[in-house]
Amino acid sequence: MREMWMRFWIVRIILRRGVFFLNQWCLEQRIPWIFASCAGTFANVMPIIPGETACLHCLMEKMPLFNETSCDIIGVHGALIPMLAGLQVSLLTKLLLGERHTAYYQLDNWEMTFQKFGVTRNLDCAVCVHGEKPETVFSKQPMLLCGRDTVQFQIGSAIHFDEFEKVLRRQDIMSNANRFVLTFTFQDYDFTVFQNGRVLVHGTDDLMVAKKQYQHFFNEI
Repeated sequence: MREMWMRFWIVRIILRRGVFFLNQWCLEQRIPWIFASCAGTFANVMPIIPGETACLHCLMEKMPLFNETSCDIIGVHGALIPMLAGLQVSLLTKLLLGERHTAYYQLDNWEMTFQKFGVTRNLDCAVCVHGEKPETVFSKQPMLLCGRDTVQFQIGSAIHFDEFEKVLRRQDIMSNANRFVLTFTFQDYDFTVFQNGRVLVHGTDDLMVAKKQYQHFFNEI
């Protein structure tokens, strides 16, 4: 039991695609987690316990008008973030004490409102009941990641680290790599490269600057 709760994740998610990927992974691994998101003055929270409560796919099916407004468009009220984190910690504490919650909570820290909605598990859910694995595709367009000074790119094919490290060595650039990710620094910008072709350029929120850095390497491959 102690080992299971050591693996309990509290997660604050910004990118919708990443949320569904995480939901699917946690269901497969049977790891409880707490979905949370915020934009403007609104925050949304829901504990998810695989096999017991509704999953994120259940929630989205029941809430077709779910607010997908991105925080990089309307921002986030500064006071909302610690309030959201505190709510997550409170929910985690209750779960550790054995209290199960199946509710979806919404907070508006400007209007000072707090609402609780009942969410029942969809017994015909394609993901948490039938185990379907919908494809999670990252955008192939350059995308600014909210609040991180990071721009994401998606190459059309997988990246072979051995070949790419040869490109870096020709330019005397040191890199670190494992089976999943390769990192390096070039002209004060940090790069994170994934084998599936996703590339993150850290240190700028300017799409043109990031694109110039990106093309310096990935037009060579």
